[in-house]
Amino acid sequence: SGHKEREMSVRDLVGPGCDDQTPLNRLVNNTSLNKNQDIDEFQQFSRLSLQDQEDDFSKPEPFLNLAYEREFYDEFYDPFEWNGSSLQMPSQFTEQQADYVFAPENPFDRVENPFSEGMNLYRQGNLHDAILAFESHIQRYPHNDAISSDAWKWLGTAHAENDLDKFAIICHQNAVKADPQNLEALLELGVSYANELNPSGSLSHLRSWLLQHPEYQSIAEYMPSQENLNRYDELHNAVSMFKKAAELGDDPDIHTVLGVLYNLTHEYDLAEKEFSLALKGDPSSHSIWNKIGATKANSPKLTGSKEAISAYRKALELKPNYVRAWVNMGISYSNQGKYDLSSKYYLKALSLNPKADHLWNYLRTSLTNANMPELAQKVDGHDLNLFRPFFKF
Repeated sequence: SGHKEREMSVRDLVGPGCDDQTPLNRLVNNTSLNKNQDIDEFQQFSRLSLQDQEDDFSKPEPFLNLAYEREFYDEFYDPFEWNGSSLQMPSQFTEQQADYVFAPENPFDRVENPFSEGMNLYRQGNLHDAILAFESHIQRYPHNDAISSDAWKWLGTAHAENDLDKFAIICHQNAVKADPQNLEALLELGVSYANELNPSGSLSHLRSWLLQHPEYQSIAEYMPSQENLNRYDELHNAVSMFKKAAELGDDPDIHTVLGVLYNLTHEYDLAEKEFSLALKGDPSSHSIWNKIGATKANSPKLTGSKEAISAYRKALELKPNYVRAWVNMGISYSNQGKYDLSSKYYLKALSLNPKADHLWNYLRTSLTNANMPELAQKVDGHDLNLFRPFFKF
């Protein structure tokens, strides 16, 4: 089955993991951009990504050993075919904190305020070290309180931006466990579950977000019961709730959620409109630009992947080390048949997050389609240095 493009959080969206197949959305014609222009664009982003920070993503990350999620969902997925309306965590993530594997050695254990340091590193785009800093804080202060909840929330956000939504779900679940009123974590859970092809879990958390939100809880309280609804009505009730919330003000979060929901109903034009409204309230949001790109790419338009490039480009301008956007650029070029260029983007993403194992499968498929079988065989080594003589990334 085909893969969709990534990212949607009050973060960013994707589809189900397919370990051995290319993330292809659909067959499209080659664009009018010439190859040299595309390669120049990649080199421009490569320079940009190293411009202001010395991020060390080459350190081993043995504690990151999870599959990935994707942006939106598979092309052939029926959004109304999920099991019941009750929230279900994926089977491998049932005990939340107990399942999170912390780094065995953490240099931030010697830092006085690892949470503050983690926030600084996150803002600089150094996700690798930000993750370590947040982990250090959580292990040092394991109490279930608002501060612990914030640390779990930001740890989840960092993992999501590193293209590891399943790990993000564990963290955001722990954030809500520590503080059930952590609105940001509830909202991000709603998006992550949509990414993980669990619309029921997504709707459950989005409804909880409305119930907890002081400005919108009355809307959720007076909506019809969700019990015994068919799947179609359950989803469209959620759309109705958030449309009513949007009438109360111009909240970027509300527009973002509506964009996610309209992707689930395959109403891509409406989804793009909502994300554009969210962008007006938060013009510097790299994740919203990525969502716009994913919406364009996942739409039925033959030019969707081509049109998505400019949105991903804007996301990378705002956050050069945004792994998910690098991946989505690669997917878009692969969808256009530009497999040599998509390979470079996957290699760049892997250089930023070496533990995003699903990208090796993407890379193998692109190299095979680019008629580079000898390089495709090198993928099994999971060694970026094997590709440096052939690609600049």
